Amino acid sequence: MSMPEFRIDVATDIAACAATVALQEEIWSGDVVVPPQLMLAVVHNGGFVALGYAPEDPRPAGFVFGFLGIHDFHFRHHSHMLAVRESYRGSGLAQQLKEAQRDHCLDQGIEIIAWTMDPLEARNAGFNFGKLGAYTRTYHRDFYGAMPDKLNQGLPSDRICVEWPIGHNRTYKRLRGEDHPPSLGDAEREGIAYLHPISSSRSPARSRS
Repeated sequence: MSMPEFRIDVATDIAACAATVALQEEIWSGDVVVPPQLMLAVVHNGGFVALGYAPEDPRPAGFVFGFLGIHDFHFRHHSHMLAVRESYRGSGLAQQLKEAQRDHCLDQGIEIIAWTMDPLEARNAGFNFGKLGAYTRTYHRDFYGAMPDKLNQGLPSDRICVEWPIGHNRTYKRLRGEDHPPSLGDAEREGIAYLHPISSSRSPARSRS
């Protein structure tokens, strides 16, 4: 089956930001929607919102939202939300949205995009570390406390902080498929133990930081 060719639109007005609301409600529930007015304010102060559209489908197939931050006295971009509609998962749209976000940040002179990830989401881990070439060095226990949305309700909110070095040559190679992530075979050759092999080629359904 051929994959659709997506159009990536960078949001600059309230209508574009408001177009994310239905998808937020679909994936996370209506209790945790980021207001489009707040998104627009972020966009006009260095942040980023982009929406992906498939041919002949007026609804957004996905979106990404992030804002400027400072860490260790350096500017970086915090990617707060990435969402792809269920019917378009595995289509490559998530990577296209992240690449649009990367281009925006590089134009600002920013070379790190960070976000948090549920450590139990193997699909998102495969995307973040395998496809994008991101890494992690920080683990937060119950980072957000109790969360009311349908995906996280009743679960601890432990999170990994993911860092994506968008200006690094290895990142470009990973996105072009010229650099491959470590495999279980590599681990075995290095004598690194693991518990359960996990195979996942699926793209992320959502990522909320």
